[in-house]
Amino acid sequence: RIRMRQRQLLENRNTLQALIDGIPNPIYTINDAWQLVAINTSKADELETTPDKLVNQVCYRAFFQREAPCEHCLAAHTLNRKEAQGWTVAWTAEDHLTREWDVNAYPIPSREASSARAVIVWQDRTEERRLESSLLQAGKLAAIGQLAAGVAHEINNPLTAVNANAEMLKMFMSPDDENYESVELIALAGERAAKVVRGLLDFARQEQYAFTPDDVNRSIQQSLDLVQYQLQQANVAIISNMSDDLPLVTASWEHLKSVWLNLLVNARDTLQDVSGERQIEINTRLSDDEQQVIVLIRDNGQGMSEAELAHIFEPFYTTKDPGKGTGLGLATCHRIIEQHGGEINVVSAPGEGTTFIVRLPVEGIVG
Repeated sequence: RIRMRQRQLLENRNTLQALIDGIPNPIYTINDAWQLVAINTSKADELETTPDKLVNQVCYRAFFQREAPCEHCLAAHTLNRKEAQGWTVAWTAEDHLTREWDVNAYPIPSREASSARAVIVWQDRTEERRLESSLLQAGKLAAIGQLAAGVAHEINNPLTAVNANAEMLKMFMSPDDENYESVELIALAGERAAKVVRGLLDFARQEQYAFTPDDVNRSIQQSLDLVQYQLQQANVAIISNMSDDLPLVTASWEHLKSVWLNLLVNARDTLQDVSGERQIEINTRLSDDEQQVIVLIRDNGQGMSEAELAHIFEPFYTTKDPGKGTGLGLATCHRIIEQHGGEINVVSAPGEGTTFIVRLPVEGIVG
């Protein structure tokens, strides 16, 4: 009977391990000394090793090469108080893409008061959070686009009259007239207002997109050629790491080139405050699932705060000095990328530069 009981226990253990190994999320068990008691295949594969090589190691050293428990980890609360805990972990990987994980720690019941164990479950929320953000932004831009179209049309007619009359006054006045400068200021202000109206109409316009398959790298290089002289004059170096043999992307290429131009010019502008080396890095690669071409455009400028990032794709929001931008460029970029079934995101922090990440579906997968 003892041997039968041992066989049953072994079978139950193997069944439980098979169930845990079948779960794609990283899962492991630790004791109150932070030692790994058990670990599933998903977590071991992530570290390119096997579960048996990790068991008995302390988790913070095995996973993160640390000499002390991680500051963000709340598993100690679970081990001490036998209460479940949940927290979020986010970090920026080498490819500048931010990963976000929900981590949950659950106490394992034990009859021995001195023995404490917890099971830790990680769940990747990166794609889910990115989609939530994109949907929210798309809804806001759609509503603002309708409002923008109405406002632009209402302003355009009286503004045309103001500009035309200002120009006529200048024609009939001598430059020496004491009122000439005032009329010239009216004309300049009217032209600036007209530029904003044109931007509004461009932003709100439902244009026809002519999609054809082509190489993303070629469109980026063509855009670079257009601003190469400006970048040289601004002492900006281009670091290009574009992958060869990328699959074709089906796109409206004139629209897409306007996105690259906008991002490059914005990067150039933000680098004007950098006294040392000024760099724009361009990377292209295929996503891990081979469904998207990813374009990263990164500058080593001053970066942006969380408050600025929260509004960066909103119409009329700009971090540039007054008079140097309408605040419609990135909002228009967002709309164009959305029309391609793609996504545009940004990663930045003060003093760490800014990275714009554009994801475009490969040929045949346009949304």
